[in-house]
Amino acid sequence: KSPGKGAKPTAYPFKYGITMKTTLTWKKDWWSSHFKIFADEEQVGMLISETFAKTSVGELNSNRYQFDTKGFFKPKTTIIDRNDQSIIGEISYNGWSSKAIVSISQDKFIWKYENFWPMKYRLYRSSSPTIHYSSSAKGGQIQSEVDDDLLLLSGLHIASYYEHIYLWSLVIPLILFPGLGFLSWFFN
Repeated sequence: KSPGKGAKPTAYPFKYGITMKTTLTWKKDWWSSHFKIFADEEQVGMLISETFAKTSVGELNSNRYQFDTKGFFKPKTTIIDRNDQSIIGEISYNGWSSKAIVSISQDKFIWKYENFWPMKYRLYRSSSPTIHYSSSAKGGQIQSEVDDDLLLLSGLHIASYYEHIYLWSLVIPLILFPGLGFLSWFFN
């Protein structure tokens, strides 16, 4: 259940001032958006993001969050604490670009790709430690200097969001222009 319309964001008890080197891994099936998050081979969390749905649900170390995305040209994601249904933050996307801003309480964090291929990205703030992500089609690694489950999940959610955008940018031309020969690769 989402919070009511007009609900105001509540304060979030940040843990990002605590620096602690954490390494997590995640796995998923090919083209899936069901991430399983592991610490030392033990599953400690998950992020489920359906391709056609605008809602993702994540859990890490028993902290549960929901990511509700609205809008097409200027999309925004509302972050909800699933334990008490309070709005605790927002994610703003930079259109078709590879950048996003995570706003929690009065703090803003920048998410962006670190290289040309969308395989490495990070979530950071100029005066805080960084969370680094590396990925492949079926898994990846998260290296964090921050002890904050919400930020870790937010970065993974943003990567999933941009993966969906990328996939749709490939699929839509195939659907709209089947006569251009794109589909002949698959059906001949």
